[in-house]
Amino acid sequence: MGLNEKITEKFSVVTDLSGQSILNSIELGKQKQTWTDFLDVEAIDYKEIT
Repeated sequence: MGLNEKITEKFSVVTDLSGQSILNSIELGKQKQTWTDFLDVEAIDYKEIT
């Protein structure tokens, strides 16, 4: 078992956005994300979202 398998992070979010709006935002993030985005500690890796 690797380190990543031992770490779990749970969170919850309440939003008034529609599901389709959220999916569109994730897809846009996947299209526009570059490797330099990961220089920011709080960057989201959109390509890991399935």
